[in-house]
Formats: sequence, structure tokens, C-alpha cells
Amino acid sequence: MVFSPYTLNGHRFNGLGIEYKPKKEGFFGGFMLGTLLQRVQPQFDSATNKLLINQPSYEQNGFGVDIGFKNKQKSLELILFKASDDVGSLGEKADTIKGLALPVQNVVASIKGSSNLGKKFFVNFEFAVSGLTQLKSKLESSESQSFGSLAGLLMVNGSTIYRNALKTSITYKGKTFNLGVEYNRVDPDYKTLGAYYFTNNLENIKGNFATQLMMGKLSVLGSLGRQSDLANDGKSQSMFQWVGNTSITYKPSETFNTSLVYSNFTSFTNLRPQLEYLTSIVPYNALDTLNYRQISQNLQGSITKIINPQNRDKRRAIMADFLLQKSDDVQGKLSTGSLVSNLNVRYSLSNTIKKEVLGAGFALGRDDYLISKTWLIGPSFTYARGFFKNQLKTQTAMNVLRTLSSTQANSNVFNARMGASYSLEKKHNLNLTFMFMKRDLDESSLGYPNTWQITATLSYAYRFSLMDTSKKKKADDSLNSN
Repeated sequence: MVFSPYTLNGHRFNGLGIEYKPKKEGFFGGFMLGTLLQRVQPQFDSATNKLLINQPSYEQNGFGVDIGFKNKQKSLELILFKASDDVGSLGEKADTIKGLALPVQNVVASIKGSSNLGKKFFVNFEFAVSGLTQLKSKLESSESQSFGSLAGLLMVNGSTIYRNALKTSITYKGKTFNLGVEYNRVDPDYKTLGAYYFTNNLENIKGNFATQLMMGKLSVLGSLGRQSDLANDGKSQSMFQWVGNTSITYKPSETFNTSLVYSNFTSFTNLRPQLEYLTSIVPYNALDTLNYRQISQNLQGSITKIINPQNRDKRRAIMADFLLQKSDDVQGKLSTGSLVSNLNVRYSLSNTIKKEVLGAGFALGRDDYLISKTWLIGPSFTYARGFFKNQLKTQTAMNVLRTLSSTQANSNVFNARMGASYSLEKKHNLNLTFMFMKRDLDESSLGYPNTWQITATLSYAYRFSLMDTSKKKKADDSLNSN
């Protein structure tokens, strides 16, 4: 679920989630309650009693509320989110675990809105306040409840900090182009537990431009701005840089599409190596919670070609995309950097009569870092099909990766994902997914054992309407006829 970038922003949880969105205008809202992070117990070697390679963590629970109103001209929204680590979830010996982060509690309140200014201008904004407290012990957390803040939801002690975030923009919409200005400011140490990673300590102002040429076949988007950190009074230097991006999409026909994107938003993009993502064992590791790197330059492109456009029942297409990401960090005379490159080629065959899609692909990647180089090579296969007038949708995906590293043991990684989704009367939706991952190292004696993991996810969603629009329309027609 997503409330906003500064509150709840796509963090997975086990629990209950409800969203209500009217088709046109009126009140809307959302609610979530559940466990954001599962408890991860420390694992010790039985012989040496040393902590093995895993990341212990407290169980983390939270809830969020989102209430708003919108119409054709404007919208206003209020958001409240709270998450807290369970200080007792790891037992009494939690304080003896080296490297374990202190338990924390976080409360975020936000107000956001948008409005039309006449017929050509559009403005929107969001302002958020985040309070963060370190919960050092059960006793301190219990005694500090009387000093609660942010509607009495946040426990306060000597470690409590409050930080703000602001984002606003104004856009002019012309007939063939859009022009806009955007301002963004995030205080140092601003944090929300509703997001896996967050970039703070920045102030950014930029201009945006978008247009379509050649009767809509060519689309050009771009932005250019100045980004700086928020220097403290005692800081002798502050960082700033010019940042921008450009995106060009050319679609000469319905059967051919190509795009090219370049950006240098170093503080906006986070990267995690493909190998680390695919071989993660701890659940939250696979969601970019750890070991992310900032990217300074990013170049990516894609090409899609439909081979047999005359046959609409059986479409064949070939797709290719590439990615180059270059990072440079310079401090004094020390310079470190990385270069990541990926190439993916895929072929797909879709049958609209049988409601099925078959795909095969091949991936080639290389990660160059200061002291290591890694190649990733392997094929992938996908298959999806719908049954019972597409009420039941199934999908299967498999890929095999061979990794060749200059500093670590080479490995083979096998991933298999299977899922099924059943929809009934457009209201009930049941989803079931399975994921299996197995990693075999060529040299298991290096202290990194072979690993495997099975993950299953079951979810149910119910869509409802507070008013039956079909009955309302019939009532209105009856009144109009009279």
C-alpha cells in the first residue's frame, strides 16, 4: 500500500489493508494494520558461539490511516502512520547481540493536496512531520508514555527527534507541452519506517518540460535543477550539484517502439547488485533494505518489435533493453566507484484465444567495483494462462544464473516463482504465490554454505462500493422522466 512518499510507501506487511477510492469525486481513504518486519532470531555457531551470517531484527508492527476528499478542481488528504519495534521480541539477551540496531518507534503525520489555478495551472504539495524515538529498554518505554507527543502516539525520551519534509510544484499545461517548477526539502535524519530506504538531507529545485512531436510519435521529457544538502551552522562546506534527466521515446508505428533515458540524480536512485538481490535469504534483504549504493549516472534504453502485426490472435514480439550505471565517490585523494551494466533480450508469444503468454529470455550482466568484478549469465522462462473466462490467472517464471566472481566463490542460482489469482464477480480476489530459490557455491568451504528458501504468500482482497451506481443512475433517470 502507498499513502505518500514520506509516510507509508510500498512497505510490505502481514495484516489487514483497506482502501476506498471513488470513481469520480468524494471522500476516499485507506487503513492498514499489521507486522512490517518479522522477528529474526540470531543464529550462533554451536562450536565457536559466534554470530553467523544473518541480520537479527526485532519484530516491527504498525498501523496507518489515510483520509481525504477530492473533486475535479482540488483534493485534500490527511495521513497518520505509526510503527514500533517490539523490544521484547528477541528476549532478554538482545542487548548482548553485537551489531543489533536499537529498537525504535516512529510516528509520521502528513497533509497533502492539489488544486487547479484557472484552466492552465496546477499546483500540489505535501508537508510531513516525522518523530523518531529509540526504545532502549522496556522500562524506559513504559515510563515515557506520559510524555507522549504527536497526538499522544509517540513515546518521548532523550533520543527523540522531529524532522520535516516538504514537496510542492506548479505546472502550466499548454496544448502541446507542459512546463513546471518543483521544490523539495527533506531535513537531515528524516526517516519513515513505512519505506525500505529514504533519501534525506537535501534541498532540490528543478524545472520540468514535456512535449510531443510528429503527431505524438515522438515524446520528449526533461528536467534540470540544483540539488544541495542542508548544511548545519557549524559546517564549513556544503555540497551542491546540477542534476537533470532526459527521456526520449519514439514510436513510429504500432509495431515498433524505442526509448532512451539518461539521468544523474545521485541522491534519488538506489542500486543493489543483481546477485545480492537474487540470493538473499532474509526476507527483508530481498526488498532493498540493506547495502544499497547511490548512483551518479544512469543510461538505459529499450527496443520492442512486434514480428507479425497482421495476426492479432497470435502475437510474436522481441524485446531488448540495456542498463549502464556509473558511480563515482571522491573524498580528498581517494576515489572509489563502480560500473554496472546489464543486457536483457526476451522473446514472447501471446495467444489471445487461449489467454496465454509464453516467454524466453537471456540476461548478461557485469558488476565492476573497486576490488571485485562479477559476471552474471543465464536464461529465463515465463508462462502465463487464464482459465474460466480469465477469472483464474496463473503464471510461472524460472531463471538460472551463473555468477563468476574475481573475489568470491562462483555459484549457480536457481529461482522459480508460481502464482495464481482468482477473481469472482469483480469484487473478490484471491492470490497465492510460491517462490523457491537455491544457491550452490563451487567452493562451500569458504564459510558461505549452500542455501535454499521457500516462500509462500496468500492474500485476499474485497472490493466494494458505498453506493450502487447502477441503481443510482436508474433512480435519476426515473426522476428525470417524471
